[in-house]
Amino acid sequence: MFSYENLGQTFSIMDKDQIFVLSGLTLFALGIGAFIIWGPNSSPARRGGVIGLQNLGLTCFLNTLLQAMASCAIFVEWLESCHGQGPVASALYYLLKVLSTEPAKLPEGIEEPLAPSGFIQALRGHGWSIGFGEQDAHELFHLIMATLEEEAHKTSANEGSLTDALEPKRRNSTGDVEESHKSSGDKGEPQSLPPVLKFLSYRLVNKQGEPITRKILPKYDSNKNCQASPFCGLLTSQLQCVDCGFKSVVRYDKFDSLSLHLPEMGSGFLQPITLAHLLDRFTQTESVNGVVCEGCNNNRAPDQPPITTTSLKTLSIGKLPRCLCIHIHRISMDKHGSPYKRPDYVDFPEYLCMDPYTQNSIIKEQKLKEDVKPDGDETAECSTPKSLPCRMGSYNHIYRVKAVVVHRGSVHNGHFVTYRRGPLQSSTRHRSDRWYLTSDESVTSATLAGAMEANAYMLFYEKCSMTPT
Repeated sequence: MFSYENLGQTFSIMDKDQIFVLSGLTLFALGIGAFIIWGPNSSPARRGGVIGLQNLGLTCFLNTLLQAMASCAIFVEWLESCHGQGPVASALYYLLKVLSTEPAKLPEGIEEPLAPSGFIQALRGHGWSIGFGEQDAHELFHLIMATLEEEAHKTSANEGSLTDALEPKRRNSTGDVEESHKSSGDKGEPQSLPPVLKFLSYRLVNKQGEPITRKILPKYDSNKNCQASPFCGLLTSQLQCVDCGFKSVVRYDKFDSLSLHLPEMGSGFLQPITLAHLLDRFTQTESVNGVVCEGCNNNRAPDQPPITTTSLKTLSIGKLPRCLCIHIHRISMDKHGSPYKRPDYVDFPEYLCMDPYTQNSIIKEQKLKEDVKPDGDETAECSTPKSLPCRMGSYNHIYRVKAVVVHRGSVHNGHFVTYRRGPLQSSTRHRSDRWYLTSDESVTSATLAGAMEANAYMLFYEKCSMTPT
């Protein structure tokens, strides 16, 4: 017969170990139920803010450069105006378009991580020897810029178009490439395009879903000259004789990047080294000996040896590019003539003012020095540092950092990685202010502070209208 007294006797018989076992089984059952209800989603995880690139055999030097250039919106838009210009421009635009787009917006059929093999083949088609081995990212940057300029000057009408270069190839069961299956409808309809080409014709939309129109840059300027890359600028140089004061004709030279050298070890250069200090040294007036001065040799007899003098060479930036690539030269030679890599940290800003290094600013500074120069001083001061960040009072050339390329390792071997801003084409607000660390296939979240603490090898800046406070 059941009674509370019998129930109490039953519990009194059970020892404490049995009670603990029953409690543990109960908690385990509850845990299983919670996992089933609130456990992880079985669907594939959402992809990150930037997709990675396949390493095809020590090709990190290429991957790091592609990620850096993909963060420069002005350069990507310029490539958009180069459709059909050549296989290198088309292949590069495709890669940068993918790398600058939020992965959630990429169409089906685009592999992840992305393989840059087509771009390598396009470069080889121009005669470049791109081997699968360790190479320098800065040298590759100049190679790409030179190839894009070469394609721009070609006038052949039968060059491959963007559609021919990027349309997916189909293979049959034997692995042979089949002819592309094109729609019999109107070729201008978006439905007739393959997914990849639909993606390439993608346009940003605002909050109301209306397309955002962007000014497409023309392939040629008003003089029918090929439009230069956004990385292309002009350097100016001029010589002034210290004896007669004669100034040579200003010389203009194109540049795609500014290569800045670190100060020599033991030179007494103050630490820490800043990017502004390196730019000051780059545009610093220097003495040049053995110059045949045109002014000193004016009306001199041809049979007499020319007069050589000392001249002051002034280097400045005559025209700043819209995208600024800065290369920090880190290779030095030891006393035995062997190369080694400099590990010096260079402090660089998020917003860079380039006004002090332009031709107009330097000319104004030189005139100011001449006005305050004491009597009897025949030479201008060559080592006066420029004030920071700007000394002219107006900010006309402000740049914002977009990517930082870092080389890890020694002068003989190593690995390239890139800190870069997030995807350019994103519906999420401030997505482009997010930073990522890319290392071939690996992409991890990063911060601007982390990027600015890195030992930069190449810096990618983009001109903006924002004035730093």
